[in-house]
Amino acid sequence: MTHYRFLVESKPLPGREADYHAWYDGRHMQDLLQLPGAYQAQRFAVVGAPDSDSPAFFMIVDYETDDLSALLAEIETRSSSGAMPSSDALDRGSIKVTILEARARAA
Repeated sequence: MTHYRFLVESKPLPGREADYHAWYDGRHMQDLLQLPGAYQAQRFAVVGAPDSDSPAFFMIVDYETDDLSALLAEIETRSSSGAMPSSDALDRGSIKVTILEARARAA
């Protein structure tokens, strides 16, 4: 199995931070952990004052899979079917997803 780490940057719409966090922490992270191979999700806030164009929050989700394409297809299927709903408090223009593939590990 290959270890993938999804790094997701985003921010809420102005004035919608409470709704954004309620959705992310209460629903979205749990939805992501229901995906095949998911085993950890964690959210982070940027320390300091990010400029208005920078994402304010990051989420990292870890997956183990032999088929990244199938995982991405499952994410798309659940998102488009409503099984994994989004939030209207999310600034869609701020979203950036980076997928990292593990190469080496040191302890």
